[in-house]
Amino acid sequence: MPTFFDSMEFVRWVSESYRPFAVATDPPLLRLLKNGRPNFFVPSPRMISRDAKIVFAVRRKKLSDMLVAYAGRLHFGTDCWSSPNHRAFIAFTVHLELRGRWLSMLLDIVELAKSHSGANLATAFADMLVDWACKTR
Repeated sequence: MPTFFDSMEFVRWVSESYRPFAVATDPPLLRLLKNGRPNFFVPSPRMISRDAKIVFAVRRKKLSDMLVAYAGRLHFGTDCWSSPNHRAFIAFTVHLELRGRWLSMLLDIVELAKSHSGANLATAFADMLVDWACKTR
């Protein structure tokens, strides 16, 4: 009987190895995994996708809680660019010191529906702070 842990190991492998969810249906991989263990559980791509979203939501909530509870200063960074097909994007990062170590983390990358004006960037930044529950910081 498959367990949640079995599926989480596939989520970890797919995420850390930058594999597509569909790798779970790759015939050579299935032959390798099931060699000598025909009943070995391999989650479907849909299950891996669903579980990856769950892991992301849980980790995002924990990180958000950590940022809200953090006693020191949070330093935010942004970077804006336009893709070759003229779509504007902005990335948000946070930088902080935790237990003597400097941490830099990507929080989000969002598409800007408007130009890179200061007002639009400020609005996108404020929206990101609300999403991460850091608005009161």
